[in-house]
Amino acid sequence: MKLTISEAAKLLQQHDDYVILTHHGPDGDTLGSAGLLCRGLHAAGKKAAVLENPKTTPKLAFLTEGLCCSECKEKQMLIAVDVAAKAPVVKTVNVELEIRMMHPQA
Repeated sequence: MKLTISEAAKLLQQHDDYVILTHHGPDGDTLGSAGLLCRGLHAAGKKAAVLENPKTTPKLAFLTEGLCCSECKEKQMLIAVDVAAKAPVVKTVNVELEIRMMHPQA
């Protein structure tokens, strides 16, 4: 389902605790998106963390530094960023995602 920006904002306002997932081979796009979304959710008074991705390189780790968690807990809303519709996310997660945020089609 495609959402407008205002629909996505409304959906994000409905929940209070988020875990943000990146794709399997994390690059600057997915880590930067995850870090920025996490900080934005914190600014909105929400709990949020980026799920640790063991494939994150030291060169890019600063993008999510201080924002990571090691596991998903029950009742947390999961968001995958910069992930194509059927692309794998962090391999340690085997769940159905509630929200996927990706680049708009050019």
